[in-house]
Amino acid sequence: HAGPAPHVLGRVERLEYALEDVGGDARAVVGDVQLDPIARVHALAARRAAPRAARRPQPDADVAGATRGIGRAIVEMLASEGADIGFCARNEDEIAETTAALKARGVNVIGSSVNVRDGDAYKAWLEKTATDLGGCDVFVANVSAGGGMDSEKNWWKNFEIDVLQTVRGCEALMERLKASGQGSVVIISSSNAIE
Repeated sequence: HAGPAPHVLGRVERLEYALEDVGGDARAVVGDVQLDPIARVHALAARRAAPRAARRPQPDADVAGATRGIGRAIVEMLASEGADIGFCARNEDEIAETTAALKARGVNVIGSSVNVRDGDAYKAWLEKTATDLGGCDVFVANVSAGGGMDSEKNWWKNFEIDVLQTVRGCEALMERLKASGQGSVVIISSSNAIE
């Protein structure tokens, strides 16, 4: 296999640089296999480079945590590929700025303020966003509590944010991901996940 087409590879390389800018040590976990995020993005890009007749013209993506760092790089890349995007974060100003920047690329964008620790609100957001976008082809679980394993309280916070938001997202979107015929789940984590 020759790899992604040159125009797609250029976009992937830009994401590589963005990942390096924010630390670049994230991992994507697919099933029980941990992959370098760039390998996963290359795989997605290669699939996106397939003949248009073989895939939906505008994929739909839900991204949890997308206004800064790796999450922002991911939604920028998805928008450059023509994906319609639903994303959540906490800071209203950052949500408004990210929404405007992505809409300027000509894609449909739904940015919302959601606390992923609130399971009912988070699942309701996932369902509504997938409905409003007309489906879900890609789910990116990017929210993290950022370590802090010095107390039981912080262990629980990390579990709720890093693990449960991923589980809830997969459960809420699984039927839509299956129905898309090209569903992908990308889980972003730090190296703490494998230490």
